[in-house]
Amino acid sequence: MMILIKRTFVIFILSVLIAVLSGCKNPMAESPKPVEIGLIPESPGRRVSLEYRKGAEKAAKETGAVIVSPATFGKHPVKRQQNMIDQLVTQGVGAIIIAPVDSKQLFPQLERARKQGVEIVNISNPFDHYSARKSGFRYIPFIGIDNEAAAYQAAESLASQLPSPGKGAVLMGNADNQAEVKRKNGAVKALLKNRKIDFAGLFTANSSSESAKQTATKILRKHPDIKAIYCTDDVLALGVVQTLKNYPEKNVLVGGFGNYPEIHPLLNNGSMAVTVDSQASRQAYLAVKAAKKLIDFQKVPKKQLLKFKIVTSGNK
Repeated sequence: MMILIKRTFVIFILSVLIAVLSGCKNPMAESPKPVEIGLIPESPGRRVSLEYRKGAEKAAKETGAVIVSPATFGKHPVKRQQNMIDQLVTQGVGAIIIAPVDSKQLFPQLERARKQGVEIVNISNPFDHYSARKSGFRYIPFIGIDNEAAAYQAAESLASQLPSPGKGAVLMGNADNQAEVKRKNGAVKALLKNRKIDFAGLFTANSSSESAKQTATKILRKHPDIKAIYCTDDVLALGVVQTLKNYPEKNVLVGGFGNYPEIHPLLNNGSMAVTVDSQASRQAYLAVKAAKKLIDFQKVPKKQLLKFKIVTSGNK
């Protein structure tokens, strides 16, 4: 009988020890892997990419996420972003934040990401809604600004700074980029409406400074009396400014979009008249917050439009 009691007591003690130990954390156990969120800018080499990264890293620290930037390869911008999406999906990220260079051509890769359970958040340049629906997305959350309204106001500012009436033109980049199209629409409306402007037309480049230089030369030859050129991106504006150095006798006002730091000296010396601050860092910050919520099965707004700022030499 005594042996039975002792055995029962031992079993009871062992049961208590096991229960206690099972509730203790194993110091050797691995901590949960932080959520990885991929970040894909329009062009990794541009200043705006650094602004995206700054905002994304700030939000990542607050949410416990890790920002992943995939390797970049491929000469064509669309192909480069397609490769980056595939890399991030293979790596197993929880979400991808992307500022697309093209509003339609990335959906084969995005559809693969969706099927793998990867959340998508869109910044800067909105995706084409029809293409998104066709690829199985109910919607893709967008965080950015009203590009058309911003360009309209910037072009208005450009025209208002003309000392006298004269010809004005608009130079835009990639026509498959919804943001560029919206900016073009806003700028054209503003110049057509302004009584000081004799609208000289819409011209295109391929979203690079070198292409903008070539197009600017054509504009100056076709319209030697041009007085204002509004560009839908600061990269294009830089190309126009560089071209105007070859024509010191001309006094042409130049406008842009982006508010890159390298633009500020040009605003100071009068080489540029106006640009737009699109709050790139803030866009990426809110995008990381939204991505983390989606990963945690929380709802986020379909669209978040931020306030933009018209930047001139007097209010940088």
